[in-house]
Amino acid sequence: MLRRNCEGCVIVNGIMAEADTSPQEISDAVVASLLGDVLMPMEEGNERSGDFVGVFRLSEKIGEGGFGVVWRAEQLEPVRRWVAVKMIKLGMDSREVLSRFELERQVLARMTHPNIAAMIDAGMSPMGRPYFVMELVDGPPLTQYCAREKLTLRERIILFRDVCLGVQHAHQKGVIHRDLKPSNILVAQVDGEPVPKIIDFGIAKAIATGQASRVSFVTQARVALGTPLYMSPEQLVDTADVDTRSDIYSLGAMLYELVTGQPPFDSKKLSTAGSERMHRIIREEEPMRPTRRIKEAGREATITRTSQDESFMWDLDLISLCALAKEPQRRYATASDLAADLQRLLDFEPVAAHPPSMMYFSARWIRRNQTVFAAASVSTLALVGGLGMALWQASEARREKAVAVELAERAVKSEKETEVQSQRLKRTADFVTGLLDSAAEEIKRGQNPTALKRALDSRGAELAVLEDDTELQEKLLNRMGSLYATIGEWRPALELMKKQSELMAARHGADSAEAWESELNYLKRLDDHGPRATVPPKVLALRERVERKLGRADPFWFNVQRELVRVWVKLDEGAQALAASEELVAEVRRQKLKGKWNFLPMLSHVEVLEFLGRFPEAEKLLEECRANLRPLPRDENSHRLVERRLLYLLQTQKDFKRGAEVLRGVLKRGEKDAPSYERVSILHQLSRFESEAGDHRQAIPHAEKALSLARDLAGTEDKVFDLIEYGVAGCLRRLAECKTAAGLHIDAVRDALLACHEAENLGNQRALVSNGLTLAAAHREAGHFDEAYAALTEVHVLRQKSPDYRVRLITREEMVDLCLKFARHEEALKVVKEAWAALLSESAAEGDAELKGRSALKGLRVWAELSKGGPVRPEPPELVEWKAADASWRRTQAEARR
Repeated sequence: MLRRNCEGCVIVNGIMAEADTSPQEISDAVVASLLGDVLMPMEEGNERSGDFVGVFRLSEKIGEGGFGVVWRAEQLEPVRRWVAVKMIKLGMDSREVLSRFELERQVLARMTHPNIAAMIDAGMSPMGRPYFVMELVDGPPLTQYCAREKLTLRERIILFRDVCLGVQHAHQKGVIHRDLKPSNILVAQVDGEPVPKIIDFGIAKAIATGQASRVSFVTQARVALGTPLYMSPEQLVDTADVDTRSDIYSLGAMLYELVTGQPPFDSKKLSTAGSERMHRIIREEEPMRPTRRIKEAGREATITRTSQDESFMWDLDLISLCALAKEPQRRYATASDLAADLQRLLDFEPVAAHPPSMMYFSARWIRRNQTVFAAASVSTLALVGGLGMALWQASEARREKAVAVELAERAVKSEKETEVQSQRLKRTADFVTGLLDSAAEEIKRGQNPTALKRALDSRGAELAVLEDDTELQEKLLNRMGSLYATIGEWRPALELMKKQSELMAARHGADSAEAWESELNYLKRLDDHGPRATVPPKVLALRERVERKLGRADPFWFNVQRELVRVWVKLDEGAQALAASEELVAEVRRQKLKGKWNFLPMLSHVEVLEFLGRFPEAEKLLEECRANLRPLPRDENSHRLVERRLLYLLQTQKDFKRGAEVLRGVLKRGEKDAPSYERVSILHQLSRFESEAGDHRQAIPHAEKALSLARDLAGTEDKVFDLIEYGVAGCLRRLAECKTAAGLHIDAVRDALLACHEAENLGNQRALVSNGLTLAAAHREAGHFDEAYAALTEVHVLRQKSPDYRVRLITREEMVDLCLKFARHEEALKVVKEAWAALLSESAAEGDAELKGRSALKGLRVWAELSKGGPVRPEPPELVEWKAADASWRRTQAEARR
């Protein structure tokens, strides 16, 4: 411990030195004083089990090196936990030893990384011996753990990648370990997951600039510190020439052993060779390729390897040998470069260690994208014929063109059709062909993600030409609205759906079944993706027209009433939702309806009871619904709806453990079924419930299974399932969310980035927003403020396309929360003021007291944080408005409770 006393002297481990002594340098005088006054008198006094060192009670010796001894100890306050206490050995009376011990304390204190054993405390024992306290890593060495757990090659690489990231952190803090070996990498269990921890920086070398670079680290001439099996050639020749690439070599040696089961050089051969011979082997002999070493040693069965593992053995040869290069300049420049290459290997991407031949890159790409490659092959052939499409959107267009061509052929061949019908068919063919050709041109220009939207935008004006043929216009409006909705472009989709509804009313009559059906469909979409507050009056007006003409006996009345219940729930209007729901159930009982006309209204009532927190009533009604259903499989779809509603109910109660049990039962029931998106959706939801329940050990594998299955199913279609949610992009997002919850932040960020790339390829706005939010959350939990803020900014831009003002405004609230989490209060104030101005500029939000109250509360919270103990500053002009809006919303809530 270093501190300055009142007389201006520097205290180094309890011994005074001259005031001008650098705190990071231990002078000869100080060392002599220490050795003479501290170490020598202690030769007869060894610590024993049960002795106290500060608040730490020694238990047993667990390790011993050349300079220090390590004890397992129990910390008694302020928390009780087991730790490791390292103390300098008695009689180690050299300047180098004391310097290294002090240096190890300093460098450990600077490092904070999940893959480095953390420094906890430091001081002097009662007898004057310097010590420091570390996190106790209660686990076996890396190689022993891999062998004991029979890890596959892929699992070993994932663990080792994390070791590289820990080493990179040390290098960034200005520290070279210089003794990296399996026994200094211990594997601990953290939340049920293996986490490698680097220990023993006892012979580390400081390389940082500034004061740390002046640490006195003296090594006697020609004395090499380290373990020969894992030492770099330069450590044997010139210790002054050692830099971070020496640790890269040691990492390469450990990777080699993880792959082959043996170090790069024969341990027996090195141990029996003399010093000069051993040095010559390490400096001059090239290690055998790992694949050849495995074959010649006959150790194929030692390490479990899957067929997938075998596919990247060639690349592992290259990565290992690149890290083990004799010349430092030929190795990886940094440990993060090595980690990045290992990640590329796991992702079947080209590795940097490989010569960049075109054949190699092509092989890696095909291996990584088998489904895409197959689709691209077909698309290439199609492009030669003038109809090439490489994306999912293009397949939609191709299907439409096939219909158009068929219609055109019918127009030409059928002599019975009238001239008007022939013209209609020709117009349809021309329209859809033009739509396809526009998309094809965009794709040729490289505008793949937005090709379909551009085509729809460019051809939309041509609908006006079809005003004389309302039937055809109605069909095309419906088709274009669906296409816009499919790619998440809800503003134009809702406009087209509204036009189609108006066209149906004009064509069939405002009170026709066709007009009602079209209007209700539009209102449902408006409720989900538009300005929701405008929907209830429209639904009530539709219900009144239906009652006036048909009364409540018609099934359509129940559909309209269920939508009214749904929109009140979405608007958080509990009283109105309950009244509408009770009216619905009363009508069902009065008319003694059976089948779905009884079942679906009851589920709507369950939703309202759940919303109001009346969970026992809701669950009882669900059991009644289940009892009235026929046994599986005759009424399977209805049983699924009950299970889905039960899961929503358990989720609302945060009973994720029970929800996971329900889903495991569903999964087991269908385990013999063929692969399907339904199974993907079950795995997807199961991983979420397990993650929320804290069961990360099962959540992550289930998310990975969902992703693997989604990749296998890519290119197939299932109209029932939301392929944005349960396709590859959605499953990558789920996996990233699981890993974020598990604290695997680096992996979570990587998977979230991949999810965003998939969403970009889809060109779907909903996927881009959802996956962007997941990326922001992953960065936020990893402590990356700038990256999280940038991701939220991109989401904000995307959300400005929404027709719902709440969606357009919500991202700024998320930005404020992010700034507050990182104590960036000035930035939070700037954003919250922007959010308030944007809210006031939205005419549709003028009467939205709840949103104004919520936004005002954020503004008041930010101001309160800024005002804590800081200098007096002028109040923002918005403060008065925030206080008024907050008070108004509180009054509204109080009145609602009364």
